[in-house]
Amino acid sequence: MILRIFKNIQPTTIVLIFICGGLIWLKSFISPSGVVFSFETDPMPLSHLLYRFLPVQTIQSSILAFLLWIIHSFLLVRLNTKFFFLNERSFLPAFFFILGSGIFLPLQRLNPVIISSLLLLITIERIFISNRQVKTVFNFFDAGLLIGIGSLFYANFIFYFAIVWIGLILIRPFKWREWLSSVIGLVTPFVFTASYYFLRNDDIIDFFNKCTRNINLPFEYVHFDLPVIILLSYTGILIVVASFQMIWIFSTKKVNSRKFFKLVFWVFILTIGFYFAIPSASVELLIFLFIPVSYLLTNFFLSLKTRWLGEILFLLFFTGIIFIQLY
Repeated sequence: MILRIFKNIQPTTIVLIFICGGLIWLKSFISPSGVVFSFETDPMPLSHLLYRFLPVQTIQSSILAFLLWIIHSFLLVRLNTKFFFLNERSFLPAFFFILGSGIFLPLQRLNPVIISSLLLLITIERIFISNRQVKTVFNFFDAGLLIGIGSLFYANFIFYFAIVWIGLILIRPFKWREWLSSVIGLVTPFVFTASYYFLRNDDIIDFFNKCTRNINLPFEYVHFDLPVIILLSYTGILIVVASFQMIWIFSTKKVNSRKFFKLVFWVFILTIGFYFAIPSASVELLIFLFIPVSYLLTNFFLSLKTRWLGEILFLLFFTGIIFIQLY
């Protein structure tokens, strides 16, 4: 019953997503988390500017973060509406993304990663829309520019530039101008920031050292409570099952759908790889991981022929999220 409600594209579903999201974030509205991530100890320039005007551990910060999560979730729906790579139009990607925010409560506050993740979604759109166009140089300049801007919020985001080049390989025939324009777009925000430091007589070397420190700072071990471990294990099982199902039906999908799922699959693979390869990368990467996982789980539940099984599996996931909020 719950699954069927969120499958539909109805105005009432939007209201329910807001209500469920508000309930999941209620604890953070009342008492914002005091956990400090490694990227907050020496914030990047745009993050520093953001924290200057809106301190992290405030109710206003949590409310703004919630609104950003809502915008993010509906951008996920918008991408499917625009490119139609799922079996049907549905609000399930938005709902899964909102539910994902309830897995680890310290993420329920303003942080640069959610802003970078928003920029990643827009980057994916700029890449994929080039599949329908002939002159796409500026699409990839925009994609590189968005990655560069996001890196000034969260330094590790610069490694997601790999998605731009993977998109070029998957979607476009080789044209050196597109590859070069993406690199120019990436470095442009750094050139402007370095120029700003120079005009203010600040130490430009310190700016680049800050970028290096944000990448190399070792993260502190994050302790997960037992309910979170159980829910993450259950979600992992769902992801594995959904992945096998995707492999089984992949050849039946349209060419454009296959290209899109390949691109978001690489977001999944890169995020897992970054967690182990980048010293400062930690649990905040879950936000990036929610993008492909939201689409993968949506595709799985939309494709299930046995309705009662889908309802049970979905209800278990939903109940686990609620239990974490009450634990």
